This record gives sequence, structure tokens and C-alpha cells, in this order.
Amino acid sequence: MLGTADLEEEAAVLVVLGVWLRSLRHAGRLRLTDVARPGVSAPTLHSWETGRAADPSLVRELLASYGVADEEIEWMISQLPPRGPGSRERAARRLYQMFCDWGGKLARARYEAVNRAASEVIEFGSVLLPASIRTPGYDAVVAGPGVCRESGPMTGFPGQRRVVLVDEAVLYRPVAADHSVLYRQLSHLLALLDREHPHPDVRGGLRVRVVPMDAAPRPFQDVGPLVRMTLLGRELLCRPGQAPSYLVGEALEAEHAESLKGAARSLGRQASQAAVARAKAHLLSVLGGLPAWAGEAAGGAPR
Repeated sequence: MLGTADLEEEAAVLVVLGVWLRSLRHAGRLRLTDVARPGVSAPTLHSWETGRAADPSLVRELLASYGVADEEIEWMISQLPPRGPGSRERAARRLYQMFCDWGGKLARARYEAVNRAASEVIEFGSVLLPASIRTPGYDAVVAGPGVCRESGPMTGFPGQRRVVLVDEAVLYRPVAADHSVLYRQLSHLLALLDREHPHPDVRGGLRVRVVPMDAAPRPFQDVGPLVRMTLLGRELLCRPGQAPSYLVGEALEAEHAESLKGAARSLGRQASQAAVARAKAHLLSVLGGLPAWAGEAAGGAPR
């Protein structure tokens, strides 16, 4: 049997809520001492912002003070794990290790806040390239009007290590009848690889790595885009979208134990460059040579 504290320690919603609270405070240029009030000390606020137990009634007041709409507040409060005496079975713990956000603009804002707060981000692109490494042309085709982008144009924040793992098959997958879209996208990937810091131990920046087609099983090949983040001393797995979903703890490992080995199967920088170059050469062979528009490829001169 597990007590309430166990539920709170492994609750995905508390991680997302904590990061959101901190982002709202920072947006108002407020310090913890500015927000503290009788019954809610600065250390208490800090514990909430780092994903620890949160008092529903006091969090409700705090969100209201930040200008969050009543409907949004009540929904978020309803997602918090139960407090008070008693205990829950293991199944209940697993239940709160998963959190599916409501959707809409605030859900996207929360997702972006979580992304920004992470010290390390690993994105997996199995069907399409993740939004963070797309060219405008590629993004316009696969995320047109009315289609929710997975993560937005987030290519890394100061001190953050961001790795994008791309299934090699995606490099050969046309996304439009106009082949220049894929050509420019492949040129952009080569440019990103060229700009990487050559020393592997240097933190920060964006790294693109290709998972070869002969790596079996390939990561996330059947489940679409996923993002694994390290923040607040936890590993958090997110499935982006209009209503992002999050996993922590045992639920994270149980759901995607095999898929999470994808990082270990990815190619190094030079081998990834070679893989992208092969895909680009294959596209040119399909086109029967170098088209006139190839000189306008993203990232400068054709490669």
C-alpha cells in the first residue's frame, strides 16, 4: 500500500504544474518573496514550483492572482493527486504518473515552459522530422493551417542539451509533390550538423543524430513524435500535440522501455552526416540530376 506522499512524489501533473507556476511568476517579473503571503511562505512556493506536493486551495488562489481563468484553474486542480489521510493501491500510483493536458493555448504554454526548464531534451522523429529542426517549407507542408505543431521552433536554450534522433527512413520520405521541400530540408540538416560543437562533452546546443534503418527495433517507429526531458530531478516523457500527455516514474519506463534505447543505437555525428548525404544523393538520383532550384537550398550553397 502507498501513502499520499508516494502519489505526490510520482505525479506527472505536479511536475507540469510546478514549471507552469514558475513560468507565470517569471512572466510577471516576480520573486518568490513577492508572491509569498500568510500561510504560503517562499520555501512552500519553491516546493510547488519544483513539482512537490501542492495544496489545492492555496494553488487555486495563486493561479487566480496570476490572472488564470477560473475554468482553467478548476480543471488543473481536479487533476492533482488526492490529499489527506488514507492510502492508495499501486494502480492509483500509476494513474497519477500519467497526465494528459486539457489542450488549447495554455496547454501549449505549459508544454513550452516544461521544454524551456529542461536541462536535457531528447526528441524522437519517427514518422516526420520534429518541429525544432524543420525548414519553414517542410513545416508548412506537414503542419498546415489547423494542424497543431509538436513543439514549435525550440532549438535549444542556454545551457540546455538538446538531441534530435531521426529515423533514417524519414530522410527518404517525401512530404510533398515538390521535391525541393525535402531537398532543402536535407540541406538544412547538414547545416545543423556542421554547426555542432565538435567536443561531445560540451553542454548546450543542438545535436542531430540518425538512427539507422538496420537498428531493430528502431525507436518510436510506431508511436509518433515523443520528447524525453530531464528536469526537477526527474525524467519526463511527453507525447506532444494539441493536448500533450506526460509520463513519469515507472509508467514512463513501462510504456516505452524498448523505445527509450534508441539514443544508444543512433549514429555519431560524422556517420549521421553521411546518412543525410546519402539520402540527399538518393533524391538527386530520383530527380535525374541537380535541378535549377537546388542552388536556393536552405543553409546556403548546394551540397
